[in-house]
Amino acid sequence: MESCIEVYPVKMNGAPLWKFRVSRDAGVIYGFSKHATRDEAVAAARSNPANAKLPVREIIPPRP
Repeated sequence: MESCIEVYPVKMNGAPLWKFRVSRDAGVIYGFSKHATRDEAVAAARSNPANAKLPVREIIPPRP
């Protein structure tokens, strides 16, 4: 698997939020903080210089 920043929408108490996780070749290394927008989630992930140039992949969960 390619190293990347994955962002995905979640609902918390009815409010839409975005989470991120950083995936490396060895698997997911960290993430899961909650942000109001997709751009905020990407900025938070990229605040770590090691992640600054990783590509972003958006994950859209299937509808129930």
